[in-house]
Amino acid sequence: MLWPLWGSAVVYAQVAKLALAIAVLVWIRHAGNIRRLLSGTEPKIGRKKAEEA
Repeated sequence: MLWPLWGSAVVYAQVAKLALAIAVLVWIRHAGNIRRLLSGTEPKIGRKKAEEA
C-alpha cells in the first residue's frame, strides 16, 4: 500500500540528483561569465567588446 509513496520518493531523489549535477556542470562551464556578471564587466548581449569602447 505504501509503494506509490516510496516509488515517487525514489524517483524524486533521482531527479533531484540529476538536477544538481546539471546545475554544477552549468556553473563550472559558465564560471567566467558569472564572475563578469557579478563584477559588472560582462558585455551586453549581441555586442562585441570592441563596440563598447
